[in-house]
Amino acid sequence: MENIGVKIFSSINFYERYKSLSNETRKIEERLEKTEKKVVLNTLRELGYESNFVSKGQFYRIADTVSDWDFNLHLSIKYGVVEVILGGKNNSTNLVFGGPASLICESIEYSRGIKSDGLVKKPSFNTYEILKEIFKEVISLYEEMKKETLTNHPA
Repeated sequence: MENIGVKIFSSINFYERYKSLSNETRKIEERLEKTEKKVVLNTLRELGYESNFVSKGQFYRIADTVSDWDFNLHLSIKYGVVEVILGGKNNSTNLVFGGPASLICESIEYSRGIKSDGLVKKPSFNTYEILKEIFKEVISLYEEMKKETLTNHPA
């Protein structure tokens, strides 16, 4: 990940917030193995986001274009675990940043000189209510990433 990504994600406390979310939900032993697409799409809609399911990649996609920036949030939900992938691309400069949340955390650890035992784990869930809470935090991170990018890295 380029340095701009580390700056953007560090400024919104991504590492601390995502790691906390991971730690809170990793204790769940019995996971919801299978989710209904309609329920997931409705949950995202309830939170104010229209998304579509990309069947080829098996993930839910939220995308926004603001000024010269394209922003994406991908949520891959399998076996009661949520993989979060987010980032942005500037269409004028072709600058791209982001990736899987666990790798973003690893890049931040590296930039801070933190030695960890492994990647930050993906959040897990056993009910749709917990999945909705995960979505709320992830969407908050996504919105703050967009705001930080547009405010401090407009081009």
